Amino acid sequence: MLPPVTQGARHAAAKPASPDEIEVITDKLDKLRSNYGVWRDGLADFLGQQLCDRLHVVTRSQPGGPEVDSAEEVRAKLIWHLRRLISGLNTEEENRRSASISFNITPYPELRAMRSVKDRVQWGSEHGLCKARKAVDTRTGRIIPDLARELGKTQPVPPRKDIEAILAEFRGDTSSPEQAPEPTIQARKTPLWRRPRVLITAGVVFLVVAVVSVVALVRSQSSGDLPMGDHMRVEVLSITNSAFTWPAAFPADRIAAAEPFIRQDRRPDDPWEFLQRELDAGAYVVGGINVGLVLEGNSDDEITIYNVRPLVTPGEEPTGVYISIQNEVGGSSAEFAFNLDEATPVAREVLSTLGEVGEEYFGIQQIGLRNGEKFGLTMRFDADRRAYSFYIEVQYEVAGEKYRIRVDRSGQPFRVTPSPCEYSVIDDGAVSAEDMPVGDIQYTHFRYDIRPPDEDSWRMVTGDPSNVCVLPQG
Repeated sequence: MLPPVTQGARHAAAKPASPDEIEVITDKLDKLRSNYGVWRDGLADFLGQQLCDRLHVVTRSQPGGPEVDSAEEVRAKLIWHLRRLISGLNTEEENRRSASISFNITPYPELRAMRSVKDRVQWGSEHGLCKARKAVDTRTGRIIPDLARELGKTQPVPPRKDIEAILAEFRGDTSSPEQAPEPTIQARKTPLWRRPRVLITAGVVFLVVAVVSVVALVRSQSSGDLPMGDHMRVEVLSITNSAFTWPAAFPADRIAAAEPFIRQDRRPDDPWEFLQRELDAGAYVVGGINVGLVLEGNSDDEITIYNVRPLVTPGEEPTGVYISIQNEVGGSSAEFAFNLDEATPVAREVLSTLGEVGEEYFGIQQIGLRNGEKFGLTMRFDADRRAYSFYIEVQYEVAGEKYRIRVDRSGQPFRVTPSPCEYSVIDDGAVSAEDMPVGDIQYTHFRYDIRPPDEDSWRMVTGDPSNVCVLPQG
């Protein structure tokens, strides 16, 4: 994707960047990949004088000095530096291609007028240059810190012939993916099962895996004969609810286990830790559960995660104790969402903070891990019709062999149950109190936190179980 560039002459004018300057460069690169990329207006002003000096971009005239660079020359110099540095990074070729799409430094004129990264990714995926946007964003994000550190070093002066060649691209280059120069570092041969055209295994589809037992009713395909693997470590980083209240419900036969939470009068200082203790005692997250995972490679060979699928065990809604803790900062946001009520839950892109989801998201994505490399992701699992318990099973391939890893929380399954409430958001963003009916689920106990008007601190109080959907007023 990137035409080859020469190394250029060394220039000692700019000293190595300080840690603070590296942080500024990192922020610039992160912002540069949005909108038009390097084709934004006012590029020199965007870069700032320090970075322009580092890249040998001339923005001020000096007696006896070089002429001030035109806007096209500023862009050409930035493209030259980015192409050179990205091509030289010790990283996967797919990461380089993703960064080229994000920064809009490819030789393809069709991409230059595309303001949206999404449009560039769409064009790139149609021409076999990249995969889905999330993969492009993630892969570009991986190399930005390394790219910033490299930019912080003393940079060579771009050879004039290279700048002229880039300027020639601007003036009517008709490059196409079939005609474009080969990248300076060749991509690894991609096995057929990993190519975008092979839909079933070209992407990672994060779905829910449920409790598997001899007598359980499992609604998804079995794992077949895949052996358990140990080529990566998977850590459950967080379990939350995305709302500003974190409700949990205990089954009627677990009321004894809920007693410590019922008796607690003081509001917990750490709502997240309180929720984890509730889950350890057998509670269900109400409404929807966000699970954050960190995957870490533990193999000398590259690991390719090609599927994470659901093996869901439905159950009865808990009707014992309902405990609601308000969390002022809200829960973690999710990248993908799954509807456990579907016969085969499908990962869908989360479109907004209101929980709207779009089309299937991982049809052409995959995640590659090398030894010691980490990848974090957050998934949301929704339930509206009944309660569910589930594990998460990650399926992957390494050295031509396929394996699986089952993820749980300290030996227990993840648990989620429908909310008894139906909230409506009105024009000003407030919640309409007229649309908060309690459904068929009736609890025996209700505890929630409140800060009375005449008190300085929060405390836990007992409420009427028929009013669990009425937001407590402090």
